[in-house]
Amino acid sequence: MSPKAKTLYRCTECGADYPKWQGRCDACGEWNTLVEEVAPAKAAATAKGAGAARRLAGHAALGEGGSVAPTPRLRDVTTDRPSILFVGINPGVTSGKVGHHFAGPGNPFWKLLHASGLVPIELGAEDDQRLAEWGYGLTNLCARTTKTAAELTRAELARGRT
Repeated sequence: MSPKAKTLYRCTECGADYPKWQGRCDACGEWNTLVEEVAPAKAAATAKGAGAARRLAGHAALGEGGSVAPTPRLRDVTTDRPSILFVGINPGVTSGKVGHHFAGPGNPFWKLLHASGLVPIELGAEDDQRLAEWGYGLTNLCARTTKTAAELTRAELARGRT
């Protein structure tokens, strides 16, 4: 007897697969983009652990054939010859989910940026691309989303420094 086919939910924007429907794609942050698909029997068996795999992989999404694909890289804030280039270590879990830099609820970056006088208004993580308006840039050493920077390997950190 062949295994029963399993229903998966695929994001039409980024292709991430999920074992159950949810309103928002964790990988790209888009709302109402998941469509129901029937997975082949082999992929269905692999998808059973999809939720755990996503959590263990720093909110990675289950990709084609049940493989774990990393969340999309946060967009760097770029400008010609920035007067200041802010360099983070890597995106945290919340930043990876929402797709914006320094988005964690306890992260003081945006409040301190305003308090320092570098920007005239208090910005939020959703305004990260606006840093270019003041001639600032923003990037990360490593693109991989993790709960803590301690989860990064020495090789990942070394690649970010070159």
